[in-house]
Amino acid sequence: MQYFVVTTLPLGILGFVFAVTFGLVGVALTPLGIGIPILYVALIGSRALLSLDAQALQGGSGLRGEAAVEAADTAAKPGMRQVLLSVESYLPLLYWLLKLPLSIIQFTLAVAFPVSGFVLLFAPLVYWAALQGYGYELFNNDIVMDVLLPMASPAQRSYAVAGLGLIWFLVGFYVVNRMFSASVRFVSVFRR
Repeated sequence: MQYFVVTTLPLGILGFVFAVTFGLVGVALTPLGIGIPILYVALIGSRALLSLDAQALQGGSGLRGEAAVEAADTAAKPGMRQVLLSVESYLPLLYWLLKLPLSIIQFTLAVAFPVSGFVLLFAPLVYWAALQGYGYELFNNDIVMDVLLPMASPAQRSYAVAGLGLIWFLVGFYVVNRMFSASVRFVSVFRR
């Protein structure tokens, strides 16, 4: 799962750029004849990147049954004509087109939830440091806190913020786990 959090966005960008660049150049130059090998490279390369992504995701989820299928897949390489005329060969291109927006959302949520929750956990410490070091009382005349917790002292409000941070932090781990399992299912749809 660490792979997912760290590399989902960079690999999504790499796959998208590769698929779009080589796919469009290959299709555009096909009438001239030189686009056919470029399109072939786009299809084979997109499939290889998809295999890399699938192996990394399956390694994180504990699934190991694809190793034999992958070895058999690489042993029997189809010819250029078979790849270019097969509809299934174009699925990896579609995968990388859809993967980029999904990886942006996944990366953003995987970073935003746990990091913001972790930062909010330190609200009482920040309150104490601001009070002791600068004489500034955080959460004292805060408009939102005056509505949400009108009877609480600023110190109690800082503890409430830390509690919210703990909830946010735990929700973040839940969201990351759900996104990881959704990514494994998403790869399996395009993996044939």
